[in-house]
Amino acid sequence: TDLWFRLSQEDTTKPFLTSVQPLADRHVQVRFSEPLDSITFQNASFTIVDTLKLKPVAIMLGSLSRVTPTMVDLITEGSLDSGVVYRVGVKRIFDRVGNPMDSSHAAMDFVGVGIRDTMRAVPSVQGVSDSARGIAIEQVFEIGFSKPVLHQPLSNSITLRDSTKSVVPSSLRWLNASDVQLAPVAPLKSKAWYQIRVVLDSVRDYFGNRWKDSIWSVRFQSIDLRTTGTVDGVVVDEAKERGRGMIYVTVTSVDVSPPREKILHLIKAGAFSVDRLPEGRYTFSGFRDADSSGNFSFGQPFPFVPSERFAVSSDTVKVRARWGVEGVVLKFK
Repeated sequence: TDLWFRLSQEDTTKPFLTSVQPLADRHVQVRFSEPLDSITFQNASFTIVDTLKLKPVAIMLGSLSRVTPTMVDLITEGSLDSGVVYRVGVKRIFDRVGNPMDSSHAAMDFVGVGIRDTMRAVPSVQGVSDSARGIAIEQVFEIGFSKPVLHQPLSNSITLRDSTKSVVPSSLRWLNASDVQLAPVAPLKSKAWYQIRVVLDSVRDYFGNRWKDSIWSVRFQSIDLRTTGTVDGVVVDEAKERGRGMIYVTVTSVDVSPPREKILHLIKAGAFSVDRLPEGRYTFSGFRDADSSGNFSFGQPFPFVPSERFAVSSDTVKVRARWGVEGVVLKFK
């Protein structure tokens, strides 16, 4: 009795190529059997060879999609000839658990197309629609483009502005060839309107397509902190000799779809506090990151490796506006 465990499906299958589709004369889309590891992707190797002349084609860019991590966009320096058969080869690809590429399915042929890409890249903000309300004041925004774009022209053309149209100090960090992270330097003001702006004539793809002089924008309102509450709790670890690793405490809403989530990092067991939680019901869970991976490790049956230790709150916690809730206990047995 009183045995806590989590189920997992162990991934022992190597990723492999499933399809290659030429979208234009310089744009090829490669798909894999499962999501790829974004961290090791920077070491990946892609080749395109003319199967008749055995002549290699120079690749300018290889970008792993964040929205669809089974898909890679390849952009070549020169145009591929229509009707010519080419072969894509892949090396040094890994899935998210470290399985290497299946070498017997690491190449695939395709026929080139002579169609020039004339579509312009379209921006969007993940999870934020125009005129959205209740956006967290610590929100980090991810702006995605519909295709890979040149980064340099956009370095000063993506801004966050307040209701007076003043620029809010923020930092930009490119995540891949088409997605950029916009992070405000300080928390946003409570119940205030903001606007993310992109100067469209700075949005240029690798094929020379660009917009005319205009502005693309998304407006949103930050959350009213008067509608939020606070939860105070404590993490207890009964097994001191096994109590190693940073503690990750996750707060998850159960009455909103998609669920809201906050993650706290604790160096050791003890008291914790979560503020600025919108009204609703929440569950609390946590694990000790013994292998310092930043994620919960389920362990494996053979050779046997135990999972990391975890804890789950016994019940949901109801958060009310401008109220504090106490007494949440996460106990590592």
